[in-house]
Amino acid sequence: MRYLSLLAAGVMVLTLCGLATASTTVGGPFEADSWGQAFTQETNEYDPSGPFDLIQAMMTSTGDSFESVTVGSGWTGTLYEGGKYMVMQGPVVNDYGLLAYSLSFVGESTDPLAFSLQVYSNGVLKQNQDFAWRPGWSYGSTGGTWDQYTPYTPLLGGAAVPEPLTMASAFFAIAGLGAYIRRRTGRAAA
Repeated sequence: MRYLSLLAAGVMVLTLCGLATASTTVGGPFEADSWGQAFTQETNEYDPSGPFDLIQAMMTSTGDSFESVTVGSGWTGTLYEGGKYMVMQGPVVNDYGLLAYSLSFVGESTDPLAFSLQVYSNGVLKQNQDFAWRPGWSYGSTGGTWDQYTPYTPLLGGAAVPEPLTMASAFFAIAGLGAYIRRRTGRAAA
């Protein structure tokens, strides 16, 4: 049973420590009706979080908004609440896949702005990332979520279905906890 407990702990650590997919900028800003930037979202050999099928973003800087979203590969992009929110959905981008998209922003490229981006796979959050233009891009992982600000979660398509690894880690954690309690209370297995 000791090995079962260690296995459960190892699976939980691997589940919680998985790296996320990454959105990155491509080239410099471009002129649009206002201005814009090309991005890519990819999965690769360094990324155990795997496929994704939805990307959403929320403008976090006051008074700024998305002007448009352009995306290919059978995906659609939609703006909500006057451009405060952006949602892209489409067929699953599998391992070693790449999705190219462009975002246009209202205002001048000399004006600073910031937005947060989330990437999902089958309703499961895979990545949180913050982007800031000051001018010049900086970005990093946020570690938390902004679901409380996201009225568009229903677009994820119903109730989330747990991944097999999540279910396995929960099973082993519960089994390990049961074995620990049984051993501590001195009860023998029936």
